[in-house]
Amino acid sequence: MATVGIPEVPLHLDQATRDLLNSLRTQVIKLRSSQAPLPAPTNFKVTAQAFGNVIQFTRVPVADYYEILWSASPNLNGAQVIDIGNSAQWTDNVGQAGITRYYTVRARLNTGARSLNTQTVKSTTLAAAAGVAPPLPPPPSKVLVIDQATGHVVPLYLDAGGAVRRNL
Repeated sequence: MATVGIPEVPLHLDQATRDLLNSLRTQVIKLRSSQAPLPAPTNFKVTAQAFGNVIQFTRVPVADYYEILWSASPNLNGAQVIDIGNSAQWTDNVGQAGITRYYTVRARLNTGARSLNTQTVKSTTLAAAAGVAPPLPPPPSKVLVIDQATGHVVPLYLDAGGAVRRNL
């Protein structure tokens, strides 16, 4: 979150005033980030599987949730939109071999803001006898967390398994 131009609350103030100012500062930061354009997810890839496709990407630190768009044509007009929550992976269980679909992903905020779509990726489902190794997970995502006591932003990283680490 961008905190440029928003000063820290001074320590010499009484606790009630500090709490009020910290609360206001947090709300201004949230409002600013909800209005800012959202970056698109990165490392987007689609891996064909038997009767389906696995979609993976690296999450955007400020996004609330993600949407996968898929279509039978590359222009994505009339594409199906799937809300996948805060996950960085989704499996499209098509149910048949030889079905071609075009996919893209975008990040969303609960306030309605959304990122641009990633590049469109084409994938054709495989037959059941096809042996395909599961895809490697995407690189870890950085999540920004605000320390409520100090108001400072603490970068945390989520690895592919969802474990939280302070650094990579």
